Amino acid sequence: MKLFFDVVRTLISYILFIPLALIIFPICYVLAALPERWRRDNPLYLFFAFLFYNGVRLFTFLPVTFEGLENIPSEPVIFAPNHLSALDIP
Repeated sequence: MKLFFDVVRTLISYILFIPLALIIFPICYVLAALPERWRRDNPLYLFFAFLFYNGVRLFTFLPVTFEGLENIPSEPVIFAPNHLSALDIP
């Protein structure tokens, strides 16, 4: 039964992701090809990139969890996140 739900979830993810990629990715590509003086901190590009990445996250049903937020200091820091994925090299 779990295999069935995994297959259904994968199919739904593909069905939702393909239109998202076909609509938003070309817009981001065109905006990224603009000269740097027009592209730097372009709110339109950042908006479409935000839509694309959040759409991918939502349409693939990937849970995002944050652990250890209480350990973040108040002064400036550099984050070097580690991730776990089925695609990682063992």
